[in-house]
Amino acid sequence: MARAGDEPASGEAGPGLVFDGSSFECANLASAKLVSAHPAEYDLRIRPDTLNTRHRVWFYFSVRGARAGQKVVFNILGYSKTKSLFRVGMGPVVCSSGRPYWERMPPQSIYYYRSPRHNREYVLSFPFCFERADETYYFSYCFPYSYSYLQRFLCALEQRAMPFFQREILCCSLQGRKLDLLTISSPANLRLDAALRAGQPPGPDASCGVVPPRSVIFISARVHPGETPCSFVMHGLLLFLTSDHPRARELREVAIFKVVPMLNPDGVFLGNYRCNSIGLDLNRMWHAPLPDTAPTIHSMRQSAQQYTQHPLCRLEMILDMHAHSTCMNCFIFANMPDDPRQMDDVASFPRSLGTHAAAFALTGCKFDTDPSKVGTGRRALSVALPGVHCYTLEVSMFCASQGNARGEAFLPASYTEMGHQIGLALHEHYCSVRGHLAAGSLGGASLQGAPGVAQGARQMRINRPPQRALAGRAMSAAPSTTPTTAATAAVAAVAAVAASRYGGTIGRWGLAAEYCATGHSTLHAQHSGATSVEKTRASGGSVPPKSAVVRSDGAHASSARPSLSTGGMTVCATVLDGAEREAAHTLRVSGLRGADNTLLRRSSKGRAAAVAAAAVVEAHH
Repeated sequence: MARAGDEPASGEAGPGLVFDGSSFECANLASAKLVSAHPAEYDLRIRPDTLNTRHRVWFYFSVRGARAGQKVVFNILGYSKTKSLFRVGMGPVVCSSGRPYWERMPPQSIYYYRSPRHNREYVLSFPFCFERADETYYFSYCFPYSYSYLQRFLCALEQRAMPFFQREILCCSLQGRKLDLLTISSPANLRLDAALRAGQPPGPDASCGVVPPRSVIFISARVHPGETPCSFVMHGLLLFLTSDHPRARELREVAIFKVVPMLNPDGVFLGNYRCNSIGLDLNRMWHAPLPDTAPTIHSMRQSAQQYTQHPLCRLEMILDMHAHSTCMNCFIFANMPDDPRQMDDVASFPRSLGTHAAAFALTGCKFDTDPSKVGTGRRALSVALPGVHCYTLEVSMFCASQGNARGEAFLPASYTEMGHQIGLALHEHYCSVRGHLAAGSLGGASLQGAPGVAQGARQMRINRPPQRALAGRAMSAAPSTTPTTAATAAVAAVAAVAASRYGGTIGRWGLAAEYCATGHSTLHAQHSGATSVEKTRASGGSVPPKSAVVRSDGAHASSARPSLSTGGMTVCATVLDGAEREAAHTLRVSGLRGADNTLLRRSSKGRAAAVAAAAVVEAHH
């Protein structure tokens, strides 16, 4: 043990106070130094990631030997990030041996600033008062979730001997820790999965005599070891998928879940923030992972590639969970499809998640093809596995917010509940929506979309100009009746007018019925991609209005044109003007009310590429 004035990784720093930042799992503290005795003040320096000095964010250490009622000030030094949620109210977490549950420190006592006394380094300072002398206190950047805790949790699941749960070792990390692969599905699907992986022809399903195709979903977490909240989200999702919840049972019948709960076990164990045991950021290795340097990434990628050639088990989604240290809310990063007609399919799962998770912000979702992210799982796997929807799910380390209003700070239970909500969104995406698709068509067009889209619609960022974001005004939650034939014809009339004016044919604009989780129903005329049509207009043709973005409150983001109100129906005048008013009148006559949802796309030469005049209406009862 070293005395104050030294810079030990583990030892004493002043009379009676003993710091430990290296002898237990996930610990991170490079040094502790007493800089003032009255009042007591300590400078604590973060240890960088193993063999990589660029990343210094995570800290986790213990303190013992304090006197009852002793007051101290801790200065955490060495941060590699200038932006931090500590600036807006997030606090570190603390627990003790006598009070073994984590609590966030009050934001009033948290200070994150550039310190002149520490060579302009960014410093996190907070005071603390030790209540009892015979306890060990633990301080951490965020709620820890260790490799050992995960192993105990998986062992508990395995001991339940559930017929729909399998656990296997996909590979071992560089330091010999297990990379667990969990398979969760119905017993019949597990037999189908085992037969396909063994290269054997699957046997018939006893229930129907044939083997129906199954969706395969890969879900992973903790590729960055310091992003601990995603492990709590994964924990909640696993509890849901292995539960007796009716939606969980239905979900297991239609999908096979492949879950890798901890992609970087070495980094987690060592207390790193971003890297593995040899200093590599594994989320930049997906494009060319080597078994000698990134065995966990290599093994998961190979496992996913097994499901790209089987017609009975189709890999459809890869969901990689992360935690964000500078943003609030929960949101998704996804890839911009090459074909704009596939945008609705890509955005379907985020919309479903928006209807179930209160902390999920569609406004924070981002769809792009950023070349700087080429090595990430989302970007690299979308290239290696064409047709697979790859998502990065981000959860804030702090809280949810809406405008200037912030919610309560997240706790482990909050993240676990978020995992349950992701399970409900997956059920909606793979069971409810697929059920509507299989049910048939409405008015000759295929059923598409996600339930409750009209209730949870918000603007999503699409970073691929000149395409614009689509957004709709949230519909009221008033009960409604089944849409009438007049309503179907009215919405079709709106789409037909827009199609005839701006090019294309009505065959391109499908009519979709969206069934809300609360039992309400809406009509939504949207692009279905059913047929291939000429999208560009002849020279001298009519050009649609430039402003095509509708805010979540129903107003236009960059247009002062007023909305058109016709009795019980409100239609935005950006697209519907002139002859289109007749279609709006038809909607009024049919006794409907609603708001439009518009997507305009323009070519770089100024010609209209396509226009979808989608009148979202709710049946008036």
